[in-house]
Amino acid sequence: MTISARAPSPSRSDNNTVRSRYRIAALYAFLTACVSSASPAMAAMECASGYVWRVAVPSDLVCVTPESRSVVASENARAASRHLPGSDTCQSGYVWREAYYGDKVCTTPERRSEVRQENIVASRRVAQ
Repeated sequence: MTISARAPSPSRSDNNTVRSRYRIAALYAFLTACVSSASPAMAAMECASGYVWRVAVPSDLVCVTPESRSVVASENARAASRHLPGSDTCQSGYVWREAYYGDKVCTTPERRSEVRQENIVASRRVAQ
């Protein structure tokens, strides 16, 4: 009996999965560009005193405390280390942050709850 060390060739469904992920990433990049550059009204908005844009991605215009914005920047910097290698699956004890549609940065369940609350009260934190 001969044992081969060669990796199996990717199946057709693996290739379709990769193509689907590229299509989703391209669509997301396109939509992010549209949202971040298309609305003069959004560009004119400001956060109320004491709040800043969260900016988990450039189009994430939710007003949060400066501390929360710093936490988001830190989470973004550590994103790769909290995923299982080669996937967007979070390591044990972490969940997707969900600051915006498609946000797969892994964070603690408590932090995800904070981010959800920020999204709920977002309209109250915009300057009038």
